[in-house]
Amino acid sequence: YAALNEDANREAGTPPPAAATPLAQAPPALPPASAPPAPAPGVVAPEGEVVPPPTTLPTVPTPPAGQSPPVTPVIPSTPVTPSAPFTPSTPSTGSGGSEDSDDSDTGSGSTDESTSGSGSTGGEPAGRTPIDLGADAVSIYDPYGRVTVKGDPADAYDNDLDTIFRIGTASPDEPMNVGIVVDLERTTSVRALELRTDTPGFRVETYGATGSELPPDILDTRWQNFGGRSGVDEGKKDGNVAGDEIERVPLGGERKVRYLLVWLAKPPTRGSTVRLTELKLLG
Repeated sequence: YAALNEDANREAGTPPPAAATPLAQAPPALPPASAPPAPAPGVVAPEGEVVPPPTTLPTVPTPPAGQSPPVTPVIPSTPVTPSAPFTPSTPSTGSGGSEDSDDSDTGSGSTDESTSGSGSTGGEPAGRTPIDLGADAVSIYDPYGRVTVKGDPADAYDNDLDTIFRIGTASPDEPMNVGIVVDLERTTSVRALELRTDTPGFRVETYGATGSELPPDILDTRWQNFGGRSGVDEGKKDGNVAGDEIERVPLGGERKVRYLLVWLAKPPTRGSTVRLTELKLLG
């Protein structure tokens, strides 16, 4: 009994054991997460991005066996406007010489050739200057022996308006068919002839030759006809002024000659003598 009491007293003096720590329980299993449903077209997704509506491709029908699939024509969205038709331009005429037929007063069948803008106001045309002529450069050309009146050819190009060269034939009712020839001594470019005269109305023709010998006759094939002028100092052709006693006759371009012949085909309006105050060749 004493031993039992001692054991009981010992157990009473011992502190009670600490409460046992409860064991942690595992969380309940969750069902697997499913993919979030796709937002409706045009609805903002959780991330803030607008999802466009799905595009459905058309179904292309399968053609029957042995046939090619139909080709769908491509229609342009913007109509094409045709350009204006091409219109060719009309070529402009050049400033070269023009020809006026004038065969009524001579049997030579020559033409009047001219270049525009020659002018006749006393000054030289733009780009044209007188050609220096040497001593004895001018002489009378009379292959048919028709000259009845003649002066000193030097008076025709001495730059002296007080001296006058005269050349004439017997009858004012017949062609003159005499001339004045200028020997340039070498091949020279000539563009125009200028005459100063107080006997208007005669016809002048111009010829050129390049050989070293002077052709003896007007019908010689070595002469080249450059055209002429009827009614000297009576018209306004090529810018000339009627009655100013100056007549410029273009040669139809740049002519390279050794000899230049001033052929008097028809006499002046009054009489049968031509009076020349000055004769110039312009280059």
